[in-house]
Amino acid sequence: MSKFLEVGWGDRDYYQTPDPHWGITLKAALLPTESVLHIVAFDGSVLAYFPHSEIIEIQLSEPGFERLSRHISASFAKGAAGKNIPLGPGLYGVSQMYLSTETYHLFNTCNVWTARAIKEAGCPITPALTITVDSLMSRARSFGRLIQSISTMPDSGAQWGDNPAVSGQK
Repeated sequence: MSKFLEVGWGDRDYYQTPDPHWGITLKAALLPTESVLHIVAFDGSVLAYFPHSEIIEIQLSEPGFERLSRHISASFAKGAAGKNIPLGPGLYGVSQMYLSTETYHLFNTCNVWTARAIKEAGCPITPALTITVDSLMSRARSFGRLIQSISTMPDSGAQWGDNPAVSGQK
């Protein structure tokens, strides 16, 4: 069993396409579309696993972590037997894609989804104001602790649709 899980959420076609073209990007932004969860299990240091990512540590109470876990769990679509619906291997590492119950669109991006999850955990954030990764990370810095800055990394290339992940110890 792994020590950490990274949880990402996003447009089904965009997230599962290794090199998405502008048509998929435009469709994801403008049309309500199906979404997926990307679950990655890993051990070791978060910094070592994500050497080119900005990392903000957010301390949660035990009840807050439980609410976060329930929020993430509710995002999984369930099959007839009540189990999560796997869609295939994930993008990297030990990972898996799962169908989500939620709809992706311009005002319900991966950043908004992440903000809703951490708000549910008790963090002071307004999801509607976090459409871009920059807006999400800026707000998270106000109540979290910056562990690794993206500004110190050469050419990070963060974009509006980059998927911030919710990571946590199990």
